[in-house]
Amino acid sequence: MEKYTLHNSFVFTVILLLGFCANVCAQNEQSEAKKTVYIEYFNRPQNLSFSQAEALRNKVIEHIQYRKRIILIDVDSDKSLKLEQSRRESPEASAEGDMDRMKTMVTIGANLILQGRINSIATKSETDKEGKRTYTATCSYTLKFVNPQNGTIVASETNENSGHDASEEKAIQSAVTSVGTSNAIDRLLENIAPLYGHILEISKLKKDEAKEVYIDLGTLHGIDTETWFSIKVSRQIAGRTANKEIGLLKVSTVEGEDISLCKVKKGGKELKAAMDQGVTITLQSKFVSTLFGIRI
Repeated sequence: MEKYTLHNSFVFTVILLLGFCANVCAQNEQSEAKKTVYIEYFNRPQNLSFSQAEALRNKVIEHIQYRKRIILIDVDSDKSLKLEQSRRESPEASAEGDMDRMKTMVTIGANLILQGRINSIATKSETDKEGKRTYTATCSYTLKFVNPQNGTIVASETNENSGHDASEEKAIQSAVTSVGTSNAIDRLLENIAPLYGHILEISKLKKDEAKEVYIDLGTLHGIDTETWFSIKVSRQIAGRTANKEIGLLKVSTVEGEDISLCKVKKGGKELKAAMDQGVTITLQSKFVSTLFGIRI
């Protein structure tokens, strides 16, 4: 009896260790799955200043770091990529088209390069009946993710942001720095680094409608409370897989490395029915335009 117990204890310990190793390996694989992106110096026309391009670039960095969807590395932090001061401040500082520079990025592990350019900054003024003048500035810019192996553009977005102030200089500053709140960056992130997951269980039900669910994604994957998911059901048609969107989820709380609570924003009845029927359900992150957190 004692040998049997010791044998069982040994087997149980081995199973626990294997399970622990598998979990650690899975987490490492998920973490490594994040794309490594190097952000280049931004271009600008001759009539715009280096500080304006840097302000735009810094806001883009800030927003991407906040979303935690990719591993973003500043070329300024790498000796082999950092440019001398004079070249860095030139209008065409990003060395776009420099294949040797791209090859270096591939060598040090870049999956993509993020390039940016301020296309133009325009201002106009208005004077009210009391003689008070206000300025409106519009900043047009382009962001694009480039494959460093061949220089092809993977995703690109051109957008405009506006700023308003009694001072023309401050209106321009506002237009440039408001890029951090722009939907353009989030659309690009969903394009190059979408997330895929599954529903763990329904946590809140109202009659035959799912209201809240737990999913198998969390901090490890860059999930936050601004993340939306498309709910898709899969079925086989003539040997092919067809996916149909049946609803939307929005993350309400992130509760761990691989678990989050989501509210069902659309398709609660369809989701409940699909789960009852054992249909294959997958989740894919999706850009959703919102105003104060409400879908529009």
